[in-house]
Amino acid sequence: YHVVSGTVLSTDLSTGPVNTALAGTSIDVEVDGATVTLNGVATVTGADVLASNGVVHLINEVLLPPNFELPKDNIVEIAEDTPELSTLYAALTLFPDLVSVLSSEGTLTVFAPTNDAFTALLATIGQTELSDVPESVVRDILEYHVISTAAITSETLTNGATEETVSGEEVTVSITTDGIFITGAKVAEADIEASNGIIHIMEDVMVNPSIQPIVG
Repeated sequence: YHVVSGTVLSTDLSTGPVNTALAGTSIDVEVDGATVTLNGVATVTGADVLASNGVVHLINEVLLPPNFELPKDNIVEIAEDTPELSTLYAALTLFPDLVSVLSSEGTLTVFAPTNDAFTALLATIGQTELSDVPESVVRDILEYHVISTAAITSETLTNGATEETVSGEEVTVSITTDGIFITGAKVAEADIEASNGIIHIMEDVMVNPSIQPIVG
């Protein structure tokens, strides 16, 4: 997509489309005085570098062909790379089978509590570290934050709707003027796209109704 047939010098360029030699499409060129912009995003920073078989123009951005999408990370990779989800990632790594599910192809929805959300939960139940909580309880809570049957965006959520989670228990959607809530937990950032689903970052940890008596 970055290759054009012929030796096209900067003095040969004018505003309009330029056909690419290999991609079978075109690049939109805009010439404004001494500034040359490509596709409205990349600027030529070094022009007319002559080679034995043509000419090279240096640009400050990579041009993406039409309808091209960069590969997305999977849900686990996004959690690993997001500092505010480090506690969630650490909790997931306790269960290799959950990591495998959330790393594999699929159409998943994950409600991802932040580090602050886990800290608040621990304070509420009188613990200081996630390792103080029995692993079976941690697993139940994690599974309560995953829907395995669909990648659900915020646009498709409706007030009062219920969805079954991997734990087998349902969460309930509430939409108010204050935002979107899933079983009382507020969505802080919605619709983070992963290669295998959608992540919604949550301000709170949701606790399964079945284990609420256990954690108080």
